[in-house]
Amino acid sequence: AVFEGDPVLLYARAMLLERSDQVDAALADLRAILDEDPADAQALNAYGYTLAERRGEFAAALPYIERAHALQPDSAPILDSLGWVRFRLGERDESLALLQQAWGRLKDPEIAAHLGEVLWTLGRKDEAREAMKRLGVALLCLAGLSACVPAPVREADAGLLAAQAAREATLAAEPHWSLSGRLAVNANGEGGSGRLEWRQQG
Repeated sequence: AVFEGDPVLLYARAMLLERSDQVDAALADLRAILDEDPADAQALNAYGYTLAERRGEFAAALPYIERAHALQPDSAPILDSLGWVRFRLGERDESLALLQQAWGRLKDPEIAAHLGEVLWTLGRKDEAREAMKRLGVALLCLAGLSACVPAPVREADAGLLAAQAAREATLAAEPHWSLSGRLAVNANGEGGSGRLEWRQQG
């Protein structure tokens, strides 16, 4: 099979499977990568974070993320994972230090969300609100990227434009609707991803 033995393809497939809620299959692909290379920090982090976020197995996730951190101590996504899992295990002060390091290295919406929740739990509500503001700005920037550079409209796009117009008309007629998906950020080789949910009420 084309995916077998290629860690890059396996990792990409694992991320797609996780996003489509096929968590067991995603974990199996990540496990296959780690069977071949136990020192793959990216796969270790993804495996641990998936266990934590999608299974709620925070104690089981921690050793994988700690190994990833030992291999890449300056990685913002790994610092974020480690901080978030430690927070969910009740280690709030340790969690805060890790998430602040992650945020200092990468202005990522998911890191901002994690940092804001930890600050709020610690009673530092003004700082938590500031983190949430940063999260809102980051999400708005990401949502607006497609509008920053207008794409030329070609005659061949008429079908796509008609389909888009139909979707907009359908949404306009529905007072309550929701949008969910995932977003990713990459800066100078550091990246991360998170879930985005938008609900329209009225």
